[in-house]
Amino acid sequence: MPGFRRGHSQLTRPVAACDRGSGGRATLEWGQRVLVDCHAQVARISVTPWSDGEANVNPRIGIDPEVAEWSEPNFWSEARSSARLTMIQILFAAEMAAPEYDCTGSHRNMSRALADRFREVTRDWRTWHRAYDDPTSDLSRRLNEIVDAIHSAIDSAPPGPLRLISLCCGDAPDVTRALTDHPRRSDVTGCLIELDSQLAATASANLRSIGSGLVVRCGDASDPKLFADMAPADVLLLVGIFGNITDTDVERVISSVPTICKQGATVIWTRHRRDPDLTPKIAHWFATAGCVSSTFRSPGRGSYAVGSERCEHATPLALLPDRLFTFRDDLW
Repeated sequence: MPGFRRGHSQLTRPVAACDRGSGGRATLEWGQRVLVDCHAQVARISVTPWSDGEANVNPRIGIDPEVAEWSEPNFWSEARSSARLTMIQILFAAEMAAPEYDCTGSHRNMSRALADRFREVTRDWRTWHRAYDDPTSDLSRRLNEIVDAIHSAIDSAPPGPLRLISLCCGDAPDVTRALTDHPRRSDVTGCLIELDSQLAATASANLRSIGSGLVVRCGDASDPKLFADMAPADVLLLVGIFGNITDTDVERVISSVPTICKQGATVIWTRHRRDPDLTPKIAHWFATAGCVSSTFRSPGRGSYAVGSERCEHATPLALLPDRLFTFRDDLW
């Protein structure tokens, strides 16, 4: 009787069995273990010889033994919310694998229906960014405010090279617009960080199209190692982050600003103002970190806020934490 590896309990029921009246023998054969075009024929059950009767299947054998690792607390604490939902989807799909086909061989497409439901509850960040294309959307209006703030930061900076760092940059519509035809575009170097590979590729193409020397790095912006070589920054963008991390992580990021930035640097941040409105606490945390507010723009409560802070002192880069925040999809 087959069982799970790594010391887990044996399955208490066989993979497949025939009733005595059929006279058949059920055999499990493992197939592909690699996805090809998003599909894999993982297993086949053959009953020979077949006569009228009944074959029973235990679908749990289809779950890979490595799924056992998913029950470990450390594994879940490091996974993003969207990744957790995907893992749960896989577990449900495994449970549904056996009844996926009815007795006539017709496919009921149950797993596709499940996948559609999970897409409804898991944020698609590429689709989310399309709201920037609507000039009447709050995202579009917020973008205008961010572009103005970047212009002001570059215009007010001393002559010479400028280092810019943008965390969770998306496809970089703010930096691209701000630097297009700007007289100091060639002064601006640095990096933008984005986890989604397609958005990162689009950001890189956007910046190349305007002749910018900024580099886009595809990776987790919460890891300071991805941008530490570009610090300290003259301009730091924390756009689209504070609404997707916990309050504790917001405070941690702000307390790290003097380590990421030069003295006199400009920090540009955003946050929604839905209840509970966190912007007063954000202002307090920036002041505690040694920053002075330059501008605060918002249509009002329930909408968005775009703030600019001046970093009044700097601290050694070695003081950065190993991880700045955990990005989450379930805080909206």
